[in-house]
Amino acid sequence: EGQEISLKFIIERVGAPKEWISSTCAIAAHEGHLTCLEYLHKHGCPMDEQVSCSAAVRGQLECLKFAMKHTKPVYEILESAARNGHLDCLRYGYMNYCPLEEGLLNAAAENVIDDIDCIRYLALT
Repeated sequence: EGQEISLKFIIERVGAPKEWISSTCAIAAHEGHLTCLEYLHKHGCPMDEQVSCSAAVRGQLECLKFAMKHTKPVYEILESAARNGHLDCLRYGYMNYCPLEEGLLNAAAENVIDDIDCIRYLALT
């Protein structure tokens, strides 16, 4: 919550930047700051597929849901989720048209020591 208050304060006092840094939304998604992500998007900060991937890599499902409403579904979202054992993000990406590609099972297998759920899910899909 402190991040959102700081962000609002800066934008209201100084104004939104004329050109946003492309990774700004990705950082908010990676850290799970959904309200910041929404606020940034509302104030013109661009979102691309990297935002969705950043959310998936850390298992930030709510940020992933928001980001995927504003970006196209890409394989890297599934790969990021599978490689890091985030079954909920893997499932959400798959159910929202992220394409399956060869190598996804291998990405999930890299995390097999910690979590086999992603491998099970992919084997059944």
